[in-house]
Amino acid sequence: MFKPATAEQRFVLDHIVRLDEISPEASELSEAVLEGAGQFAVGEWAPLERLGDTDGPKWTPDGVKMPAGFADAYKAYVEGGWGTIGSPAEHGGQGLPVSLSIAVLETLGTANMGFALAPIL
Repeated sequence: MFKPATAEQRFVLDHIVRLDEISPEASELSEAVLEGAGQFAVGEWAPLERLGDTDGPKWTPDGVKMPAGFADAYKAYVEGGWGTIGSPAEHGGQGLPVSLSIAVLETLGTANMGFALAPIL
């Protein structure tokens, strides 16, 4: 079962990155962001990892068909704002530091790498 490395990420952000010196506001939010990303990864993306490997996308005359659950998981990703954490607020993002955005991407990628790479295609 997938277990997010939130304690390790928090340590790196606090003691190596020193997020509080970069953005005190982001530092205050970071625990909630990391925990939320971990819960999302465990609940939405990790359960689909095996299915993506065994029953991957299929090309049909109507277009690409994803395995069951993938469309809903992607919709939850978009609605949850997980893909916009490090994007500037003036462009619809949350404006949080890239270091925090990378920690979220690490969590999502370790839960389901194939799914984590899909938004960058």
